[in-house]
Amino acid sequence: MIDTKNIIKIDSKYFGETSIILAKRGFGKSYTARVIIEDGLKIGATFLVIDPQDAYLNLEGFDYIDAESVKSASNLGILLSQSHKNVVIRMKRMKIQDQPIFLKVLLDNYKRHITKGIQTIVIDEIHKYAPEGEKTAAKDTIRGMFQENRSDGLGAIVVTQRISRLDKTILSQADHLVIGKVTSFRDKESIKNYIDDPKELDKIVKLKIGEFYMYGFDLETPVTVNIRKSLSQHSGGSPKNLLNEDKSLYSKYIGNIVKKHKGDNKMGAVSEVVDTTKSIIPSMDSFKSLSLMGMKMSLGAATSGMVGTLANNYIKSPIPYVSSRTLAAGVTTIVFYAGYKKIPLGAGVKDVLKYAAAGSSAFTVGSILFDVIAAVNVNIPPLAQSMIQFGTGAGGIAAAQTKADTNTNFAA
Repeated sequence: MIDTKNIIKIDSKYFGETSIILAKRGFGKSYTARVIIEDGLKIGATFLVIDPQDAYLNLEGFDYIDAESVKSASNLGILLSQSHKNVVIRMKRMKIQDQPIFLKVLLDNYKRHITKGIQTIVIDEIHKYAPEGEKTAAKDTIRGMFQENRSDGLGAIVVTQRISRLDKTILSQADHLVIGKVTSFRDKESIKNYIDDPKELDKIVKLKIGEFYMYGFDLETPVTVNIRKSLSQHSGGSPKNLLNEDKSLYSKYIGNIVKKHKGDNKMGAVSEVVDTTKSIIPSMDSFKSLSLMGMKMSLGAATSGMVGTLANNYIKSPIPYVSSRTLAAGVTTIVFYAGYKKIPLGAGVKDVLKYAAAGSSAFTVGSILFDVIAAVNVNIPPLAQSMIQFGTGAGGIAAAQTKADTNTNFAA
């Protein structure tokens, strides 16, 4: 679902149609596009995202390509149309005057070689590439995506903050409108021409961040919805099949099309997809994600350690050579994993259980290793013990053994 109350229903055919998302800056237009992409990924839709402002980072399962690093926009278009790989083209570092040329070559070849099946092109800041009253290299190509019969299954989602600057042919041909707050007089006048009841404009100018007026989507009347948090005119012959990406095809040729090292600053031949610095230093979001993952795994190891220690002190293992600690840690792992797989909980809690199970299983493996070492009575260097302990969270050999009997009265 894309809205909090699941009013808007999006199925596979939507991704072969055309939509325009518009709102003033800061009111959630690119965020809404991201949510729609996320819903599409759940059902296997294919996306080519043109991103001029780095608004679509961190989409799961996507490759990110810097437009400046592309040696051949035409070959890239062909490859993506055939491999069905989900890709974001980052345009931000390319000179603004070169962007429409690059986009035309890329999209022309993508369309010319497209496989029949549902694929979606997402273009943010669309008014830069297809402005009203101005000619750009990419304008006719983009306009054609909205005018042509979509029997090949090619859909488009375009995003803009200035609808008054967008080519009116594109606006008039869209199957679906997703309208956030607009305040400029020209933008309001442009919208008024494309909604059935001009009085609805009063609602649109009062929308809050994350609220959108939805027109189309098989609705009998337009509705206003709250977008959830982020995780063409349909012709009779339009395909209903979604396409699976061809990883081997993509991997085989992408290295020949996108440069791996920095080169000239001209279009079609520049730096590698992600520069060295960004590839080794995590972003703030990545750092937070890694920290949370580490804490969840540490939670599992710590819990297994506490349960195992208590069991080792008070319960005697019924299995020869297997410590009580190992048995308790194994049971703890099973409990965590069963909770993750079977109990209907929120995504956040399930994540905690999943990584806790991972940490607990690592602890269990370490405890088993120490049991084996103790059973065969082999002396291993302290460094090796420390490596196992640091790698798994489990204590050394002494901690794995049952508590010793210190009663010496028999010697009297």
